[in-house]
Amino acid sequence: MKWVKRTLAALLVALIGGEFYSVATRATVSCSVPFTFTAGTTAVASQVNSNFSSIITCLTNAAAAGVNGDITAITGLTTPLSPAQGGTGVFLGGQSTGSANAQTVATTTPNSFTLTSGYRVTFVAGFTSTTAMTLNVHSQGAVNVFRKSQLGATATVGGEVVAGNVYTVAYNGTNFVLDGETVLIGELKYFSGSVVSAPPGYLNATGNAVSRTTFADLFAVIGTTYGVGDGATTFNLPDASGRITIALDGAGRINTQCPNANNTLGTTCGSQSITVAQANLPALAIASSLASQPQYTRYTPSNEFLFQTTNNVAVTGATTIIGFNGTGSSGSTQNTSGGSITTTVGGSTTLGSGTALSNLQPILIVNQIIKY
Repeated sequence: MKWVKRTLAALLVALIGGEFYSVATRATVSCSVPFTFTAGTTAVASQVNSNFSSIITCLTNAAAAGVNGDITAITGLTTPLSPAQGGTGVFLGGQSTGSANAQTVATTTPNSFTLTSGYRVTFVAGFTSTTAMTLNVHSQGAVNVFRKSQLGATATVGGEVVAGNVYTVAYNGTNFVLDGETVLIGELKYFSGSVVSAPPGYLNATGNAVSRTTFADLFAVIGTTYGVGDGATTFNLPDASGRITIALDGAGRINTQCPNANNTLGTTCGSQSITVAQANLPALAIASSLASQPQYTRYTPSNEFLFQTTNNVAVTGATTIIGFNGTGSSGSTQNTSGGSITTTVGGSTTLGSGTALSNLQPILIVNQIIKY
């Protein structure tokens, strides 16, 4: 420690010369001694040793000037170091006070927070926000809190800050911006909670008309794709009630049944039931035949004949005998020869009732919500 030796040498010279000169330590830290010596007086050895020990202690605790590894801890700073001096731009706050949408972080560590671009503040939320929110840190004044979204930094709408959770905000020169995930405005999600009230920051996707001003970010994303509302001040949300949502069908997989689904958002199609038409039935061939040689029984004296087929289907109804030449005794049964039978069957039969068939696949009913 050459600097200590040089300082001690200067001190000894001063003492031998009968005077004590105050010696400043490095890094502009001043040392003090318990005894003061006057020129021309005799110095007591114990007092000289006491002064010497005090100076050694002071110099040992002082850091060397310039870049060095002497500093192991910094305490008692009245002015915290800036980021340019090796300090921090991240400030720790406690639990916020105030109200849900006007929250306050009273003090920070370090205690030198100012509204400087890039500075960050971490705090515990004391409330759950319900609409656009402001934050006042270290008495710097209320500043709007924005969220990150695909539209850039936009005003919070409620639900981004929840009581009990830890949040970090960064000052961008104008607003605080919440660190964390980028919000996807217009995102549809399944939600298994209450259908009556969607979570903060979301709306039920039930086709309602909502304000173009109140929900300006959502309107900027989906416009009038799902309905124009009143055509001036409102627009419609997607109506997912009782529907399954699918992606645009660029592959043409469903365009026969839903012609616009392949290229038009907001298209609805399909039904919960269908009625089967005759054209939807599979092809069905119905065949019947009679024996090639019908049999007959001859009766006398009227010479009447009773015919029946070999497959035991009685020939009744409108029957015409054409060109029959039969022989045989009364009561005998013989095959026809050269004869033919023509039958005409009248009447009609209607099957089925035309009742519609269910077209509903197995489902689980939950709520669908949309981020605004």
